[in-house]
Amino acid sequence: MVRFGMEKLRTYSKALIELTDEEWHDSTKFYKLKYFKKGESIREAGEVCTQAYYLSNGSARTYLLTPDGKDITLMVHVNKDATFLDPFLGDFISYITQSEGKLFCEALEDCAVYISDYSNIEALYESDIRWMRVGKLLAEEQIIKLVERKKWSRLDAKERYAYIQKHTPIYEELLPDYHLASFLGITPQSLSRIKKGIKQKYDNLPYF
Repeated sequence: MVRFGMEKLRTYSKALIELTDEEWHDSTKFYKLKYFKKGESIREAGEVCTQAYYLSNGSARTYLLTPDGKDITLMVHVNKDATFLDPFLGDFISYITQSEGKLFCEALEDCAVYISDYSNIEALYESDIRWMRVGKLLAEEQIIKLVERKKWSRLDAKERYAYIQKHTPIYEELLPDYHLASFLGITPQSLSRIKKGIKQKYDNLPYF
């Protein structure tokens, strides 16, 4: 039987490698399910990331704190209803290099997360080379996202906000303006001006 909330991960894995129901079931024993309340910390910075996190239901964000204490949202993770965006949480760089992590993860709403220790993931890889392929492709996806994020940051503020509205409007539903502004790399005041400008633009359209 497929464990609760991992159906999408199973579909993803089966698209990469052939898996029997028994093989899939055996792989899920490496994960433990944990529930988090809205606003609760899923992971803290300052320690080596020794666990892999898979968001099976709900939403969360990954963020960092600058030396002067600014909170900057880096990623938003969603797995609910028909929305499936970046369900893997944690500190990717810290996990791969086993160095001190700098990223925090916070539940944006009540959510369920499957967690597996680094040693268990390594054991899974060693049990079957096919799982190493899944791990490799997942790592490549994360690198691609980092590159895309770099390209995205070259857009001006209005273009970035327009991109969010078109491709991931759920970000506005989940993030308060001060977190959304930090994700866009602008101040809350700038975001307010952009929103106001868009509203005025549509308010001035003629009625038919």
